[in-house]
Amino acid sequence: MKKHLYLLTVAVVLLITSCSKEKQLTKRLEGTWNIDKYEGTYTSGGQTFPDVATNAGTFTFVEGGTGNAEIKIVGTTDEKFNFIWKVEDEKITITETGEDPITFEIQTNEKTQQVWYNSTTYPSGDIETLKLSLTKK
Repeated sequence: MKKHLYLLTVAVVLLITSCSKEKQLTKRLEGTWNIDKYEGTYTSGGQTFPDVATNAGTFTFVEGGTGNAEIKIVGTTDEKFNFIWKVEDEKITITETGEDPITFEIQTNEKTQQVWYNSTTYPSGDIETLKLSLTKK
């Protein structure tokens, strides 16, 4: 009986800790974040194509799970879009209206600094990675 009570207590503590981390991260994200550095690579057929940009735009996270982005990468991208977002297991998923969701692992989670990472392997075998370094405005 003591073993079951101990396991139940541990499970409850882990659940509460996990939920509070998600709530803290959710509150921390609300507001506007500058994309200080964008580092992407696309690997296809054994060749890797890097893409690096600084001051690449902003993400604005609104309470309740909506937001908007303005991405500006000189010479390649200049777009604005709305999205929905959610935090789960120290990851953030952003879904642009009409697009597939993208989930980032949050590597750095500070009040005014975030680093996110995503790696996607496509059915063709091509691999795309993306690392974003952000600071809160």
